[in-house]
Amino acid sequence: MKMKILTIATSKNLMRATQWQRMDQGWVATGEHEGEGPGGLSGVILDGVDLILASGAIASGELALTVPGGLFELAAAMVSSSLPETGDRPVWLIPGVRTLCSDIGLHNSEAMDRMAGEETAAIGLIDSLKLQDEAIAVFAGSRTRFVRLDREQRIAGSAASMSTELFEALCAMTGGQGEADEPLDAEMLATGARYGRDFGLGRIAVLVRQLEHYCPYGHAQRISFLLGAVLGADLQTLKNSRALRINPASRFVIAGEPRFAEAFRLLIADDGFFSGPLSVVAETQASLAGWGALALARARGLIPS
Repeated sequence: MKMKILTIATSKNLMRATQWQRMDQGWVATGEHEGEGPGGLSGVILDGVDLILASGAIASGELALTVPGGLFELAAAMVSSSLPETGDRPVWLIPGVRTLCSDIGLHNSEAMDRMAGEETAAIGLIDSLKLQDEAIAVFAGSRTRFVRLDREQRIAGSAASMSTELFEALCAMTGGQGEADEPLDAEMLATGARYGRDFGLGRIAVLVRQLEHYCPYGHAQRISFLLGAVLGADLQTLKNSRALRINPASRFVIAGEPRFAEAFRLLIADDGFFSGPLSVVAETQASLAGWGALALARARGLIPS
């Protein structure tokens, strides 16, 4: 049986739609479209589509599970709906996953989080890597999110960080954004993380300027130093977050924007607190969300196994 499926992964401002077709070797991506929202879906990407699966901001606004939740819990909670942009084609919405505290206040707000799309990417990560044990997934991008997966491969907690936005803002203030293909300096990255712990980000921002004017350090070295200081704070999140409660021996799997993913890999590997296996996958969060949506559709019985 041949059929076409469209997976839609949405964030606050962006949307990525991928068309999939079932071939003899399994599901194959046959087309993609990126835009600011469903309103930008083209007729070409919708042509011949039998089923639409949507995750992220478009689906999780009013739809969410509370941890723990895995493949079967998420599949069972999917809801059939429709979108004005997709006509009469059925759209199955994939819920978000939240780490919820009652009576939210300053005393417990750090333990609260709500995912919008990362849960589907986590399912895609589990499915593609055939994960068997507990793990920490790191989705590095415009908004970094850490997701704890328990021994049953369920989402057991998550925490978000604005480190990427903070890094970009500090770059603009201290000497400009580094190029995406600019190499990381591992030594300066580790030094930045150490200095950040000792002196704080406000002081680090001043040191970056001093390194430019008074010391023989190039742009790539200064950017690595600053990135290390910013992401070093994320390592403290990993160690201390009450939403994550991680096991230091857990496996780490890092996905997302390549430079940030590699920086996380270097910093985690260099930190003696973490002792588990560590790997970086090439797929983006959006592509993993596509694979996760297909896995959830199989579990729900919407497409053949």
